[in-house]
Amino acid sequence: MERALAVLTRIEDDVKKLKTTDVKKEEDLEYDLGLVMASDPNPLDHGAIRADRELYLHQLARDNCQLLINKLFELPKETKDDVTAVVLPPAQMRIPREKPVPKPKPLSKWEEYAKAKGITRNKKSKKVWDVELKRWVPRFGAKKAQAEREKNWVMEVPVNTDPNTDMFAQAAEKKRERVAKNELQRLRNIKRNMKVPTVGVTPKDVSKSSTSELTEAAALARRSTASLGQFSRKLPRDAPTKERGRRRQFGPSVGDTRGEVQGQLELLQTLGRRPAGGAVDAEKAANRVIHQEQRERAAGKADAKPKKGKKRWIPNTKKGEKQKKAIAKKAGKGKAGKGKKGKGR
Repeated sequence: MERALAVLTRIEDDVKKLKTTDVKKEEDLEYDLGLVMASDPNPLDHGAIRADRELYLHQLARDNCQLLINKLFELPKETKDDVTAVVLPPAQMRIPREKPVPKPKPLSKWEEYAKAKGITRNKKSKKVWDVELKRWVPRFGAKKAQAEREKNWVMEVPVNTDPNTDMFAQAAEKKRERVAKNELQRLRNIKRNMKVPTVGVTPKDVSKSSTSELTEAAALARRSTASLGQFSRKLPRDAPTKERGRRRQFGPSVGDTRGEVQGQLELLQTLGRRPAGGAVDAEKAANRVIHQEQRERAAGKADAKPKKGKKRWIPNTKKGEKQKKAIAKKAGKGKAGKGKKGKGR
């Protein structure tokens, strides 16, 4: 009897230590059950914080968690595989992503064709019924190959074929070709999506490749030697390509460091020439802009000059008459030119 009373007393003490699930607040919490989150708009009790901050924060966190759990228990529940869970509503707050949104995977050549033609992909079953073997056979995998060997234990030789031909080896060779063709097509899709030059994955029709792709492929092939293309022979009509992969040159780390000291001195002299405060010389900058514009204008005039063999149009003005006389004199058709020709005759 005494032992039972002691147990009851202990249970009552444990119950007293447990706090109630009914928590009261002046203002209700703001909930976002989709993210299992709650925010407390009530002001803090600064007196309790001064007395015992850790205890106050612990009680506050416990009460807010209890209110959030009470709200979760009010949501609709569903049971699946002997597990009961609540159905969370859609989230209200948008949380920024740590990483950018992944880009959609580009379509392959077949997927683009199927989309254009409206071909839909139907999900196929994993096993198919084999009429000859009278059983269900996997559509893919090792057991499929085993079933094919059982079914094709003998193969017919066509009429116009050598009777000594190994049909099994021929079938295996055709299968290897199909696998290689699929792999080549996969690499072509990767190349087309990544926009890399055609090197190692030759297209079916080279004429469909762009000039830039072929030029880039030729440059990469030339630089694939041990000397990085230094001794590669160029083609007669090979277009000049941009230098790629120029390596930085570093001075010696041990021994004579005079080159490094000289470089540092030149750098200090260059920094010393700059005006104080990093101010920009407006007059010098304007002169550079004017000089660049003059060069562009001169280049445009040079391109606009007529090529040899084409007649130049000259207006019928006084200035034009002077230009005609000057051109005729240069060509030997003027008065001086006629006199010389007459003497020669």
